[in-house]
Amino acid sequence: MIVKKPEGVSEEPTALRLRILLDTNVLIYLEDPRILLSGRLARVLQIGSQQNCLFLIHPRVLEDLERDPEKQRREIVQSKIRKYPFLDDPPSPDPAFLAGIGAPAEPSVDDCLLYALYKDCVHILLTEDRGIHKKAKRIGLNSRVYSGDDCLEAFESWFSVPPSPPSVENLPVYVLSSSDPIFESIKRDYPEFDWWFGKISREGRRCWVVFSQEKKPEGICIYKEEHDPVEGFSEGARLKLCTFKVGEISRGAKIGELLLKTAFWYGVERKLRSVYLTVFPRYAQLIAFCEGFGFVKTGTTSRGEYVLAKPLVSEKATGADPLGYHIRFYPHFLDGPTTSKFLVPVRPIYHRLLFPESQVQTELWPSRLPASNAIRKAYICRSHIKKIRPGDLLVFYLSGGKGSVTDIGVVERVVVARSAEEVLVVAGKRTVYPLEEIRKEYPNGGVVILFWHAKTLKRFKKLEELGLAPPQSIYEISSESFQRLSLRR
Repeated sequence: MIVKKPEGVSEEPTALRLRILLDTNVLIYLEDPRILLSGRLARVLQIGSQQNCLFLIHPRVLEDLERDPEKQRREIVQSKIRKYPFLDDPPSPDPAFLAGIGAPAEPSVDDCLLYALYKDCVHILLTEDRGIHKKAKRIGLNSRVYSGDDCLEAFESWFSVPPSPPSVENLPVYVLSSSDPIFESIKRDYPEFDWWFGKISREGRRCWVVFSQEKKPEGICIYKEEHDPVEGFSEGARLKLCTFKVGEISRGAKIGELLLKTAFWYGVERKLRSVYLTVFPRYAQLIAFCEGFGFVKTGTTSRGEYVLAKPLVSEKATGADPLGYHIRFYPHFLDGPTTSKFLVPVRPIYHRLLFPESQVQTELWPSRLPASNAIRKAYICRSHIKKIRPGDLLVFYLSGGKGSVTDIGVVERVVVARSAEEVLVVAGKRTVYPLEEIRKEYPNGGVVILFWHAKTLKRFKKLEELGLAPPQSIYEISSESFQRLSLRR
């Protein structure tokens, strides 16, 4: 990524100073003394300051502040933003860019912020504005537009020491307490929650729980299998996620993805046909999160909740888009002759973090490294292979003395990054590589493969069983070799 270098930044190729553009809503949130600053955003500022990140504001943000109808807040924020440097001479959006994001000919402040990102004036745009996030997705910039949660997740991944991998415990509901703070928001929506919690405890209902090192629940999913016919669902058993909740302090650590992955893999193992949950429309972030993993709205309950459902059985897919198919029917994937397969080596230290499910034993607390918990991950390399496409399959090989094939991934996107900064921005929310490793190994960029973790093999395979040679780098394998993995056993 080519950016204008701020004063005081070293010319060394491994020097890394992230430039982060702040949207108006973030500035107001940071500087209005009447707003209680959340722990997540405070942590973003703290880590950013420690790591020499440069937080910038666009000159046109002043126009947004002038339009703030609350005079007292406007004057306070205007007086405080002087501590942030302005983006120097930002370019004005051209007509082609405005057309691409569906904006009128006269650009708004939001359009100008997004254009500064598009022109590589900064590495990241930090905003809570969902409209900006939608526009960014239209032109392929969504991987560089972060919410506060995204930014904290990325910072903790980039700047923290990789900890132990996670563990999800399958426990009776009665080991928990309905008075735990994690249930507070649920009780506001469901006044009968305490009664219901006692009822399902007596029934022996079970839940998946992710605990902190202090043995406090950081994420909970209370579930049940349903076998009776229900209107709106096809025949066959289904999995209901009755309560799905991640604690406020754990957002950004991919605990939600970890619980969803547990539910999906459980449902497939139990041969259930679908999985669903209900959610009130006001929880737009949760709805968008679920839709990103293949859930679709199938109805509305008498309370006004959306019913979000996802199939757990695969369907015939003649001519289907392999990546779209995988997202809709995850963890199933297309492995026919038209889908290319690649053998990918992973060093043991990073394999342990990237694929904790394939380890013989994991720790009993969740990882603070988001990529360990995630379904969507990143692999970084210097490979010159150019044939990898979205929907292709990655066969991950644990290199070393006891090397084995352990896991399968589905390619989402391949990005050729031109600098360590770009590697970090593209892969950062999904990678297990620490910051120093990226700066050392990829000062001039590298290839970032974004992928979905689809499967951990029940029985690991040696390369000789597949008729393959140990890889020094990524290489393509035949469909015949792939079929020897015996995925259905």
